[in-house]
Amino acid sequence: MSGQPNQTRQFETKRVIGNYPWTVRSFAVVGEDADETSHFVAHAALNEDTCEIREGAVIPVFHMCPPLAGPSIEGSQSNAIRADVVSDISLDVDELNSMKHWRANVEKLKRDVINVQGLRPFREYILFPHKKPVLSELNRPIYWRYSCAGLVIDCYETAGIEIIDLSAEMPEIDEECLAESYPRIARLEEIFQKKQDHEFLSKYGYRGLADLGLAEKPWRPIFVGYLFHSLKRFSVDTTRPKAYSPKSSLERYFPLPPAANS
Repeated sequence: MSGQPNQTRQFETKRVIGNYPWTVRSFAVVGEDADETSHFVAHAALNEDTCEIREGAVIPVFHMCPPLAGPSIEGSQSNAIRADVVSDISLDVDELNSMKHWRANVEKLKRDVINVQGLRPFREYILFPHKKPVLSELNRPIYWRYSCAGLVIDCYETAGIEIIDLSAEMPEIDEECLAESYPRIARLEEIFQKKQDHEFLSKYGYRGLADLGLAEKPWRPIFVGYLFHSLKRFSVDTTRPKAYSPKSSLERYFPLPPAANS
């Protein structure tokens, strides 16, 4: 039955440490740290295909960089990341088939749009909500904008797996946390505040925080770390758990920093 655990395989959500090989399958969730000194998980992606990984391994992925990228997308320049954290929850055949169908549709929408118009990276990206349709004049979805976490959430939701409780209120963040968590956006926003028509902004399709869903405070984006705190609850001994509600923005770290547990 779809959604039931695979009783022959141990579920794993962990940091990739050491040289011992670990086999992970396609559509496992991959996280990349912001730096080598903390466990702040800055980026999320979907594993491209079954592979062996070790500490420091760089693997092919399907993800929202931005732009949407992956080995199967023509012209994709960024289709691999370092696997610092990985969650493989033993997806069953029905779940995998649903995810493959979802991916094919997402990629088709992108190809159709690119054939008609060029897409700048931030025209495909949004922070809040985690996904948003770009509509035609007839009010029909042309394609979807995602955050990197949002792409993973949508993929798994298609297979009936709710990672994050989207009806719950996400933890609030401030300007300092935003700049730490999204340094690329912080740099672009600094330029935007000085000169909105700067050619550098046009190159990336950046139109300010409001365009990314952060027009008004409080800001409550879904951090990548939230995904792994949710997925670590999945076990071979139980059916899929209910969607997860993050309690603190510190859950952008996986595991939580010592100060958060004291």
